[in-house]
Amino acid sequence: MRALAAEINALAGPLHVLINNAGVLNLRPHTSNDGFELQFAVNHLAHFLLTNLVLDKLKASGKARIVVVASRAHYGHPPDPARLEDNAGLFAYGRSKFANVLFAKELARRLAGSDVTANALHPGLVWTNMVRQPRPPVSWVAPLLKPIMLPPEDGAKTSVYLASSPEVSGVSGKYFSKCKEVAADAMSDDLALARALWDKSAELSNL
Repeated sequence: MRALAAEINALAGPLHVLINNAGVLNLRPHTSNDGFELQFAVNHLAHFLLTNLVLDKLKASGKARIVVVASRAHYGHPPDPARLEDNAGLFAYGRSKFANVLFAKELARRLAGSDVTANALHPGLVWTNMVRQPRPPVSWVAPLLKPIMLPPEDGAKTSVYLASSPEVSGVSGKYFSKCKEVAADAMSDDLALARALWDKSAELSNL
């Protein structure tokens, strides 16, 4: 993320859109090279670090938008900022997606008064490499779900909408699905939880 941020910051011209869309889904424990539960490292910490490292460029670019791809899997799975280093288990994916929503909302609060907005979204159930090439038991279930899953082009629609539509110009700190604002888990409005997650994420990512 630091190498990528350096490349982005070195580019000539403005940066008007950042879409945080990297993600992994593992039902069995996996650890990143940094020693964190892999889903939390990729789905949240990487986005948190990259966004903060390019935030000055976004602010200097005039109107800009930050889009965080979360998931409806966040409902009912708030992360515990006191034990993010050991965030493993069956529901680690949901906790990482809840962290996405908390991050977008806290970021929006911190950007209030600027020309940069931040929003989160649920893309739908999308047929991507996250489910095409997993390990069991996901690999056993995924083919059965394919008929009801969206192609990537459709899964990207809400991200593109938030990144480009004039309808959401100036809208920040919200959660969307199918290009419409919807209610996120009520705990995503917990200011203390969002700030604790922010502080712990900054510590873990050496920001």
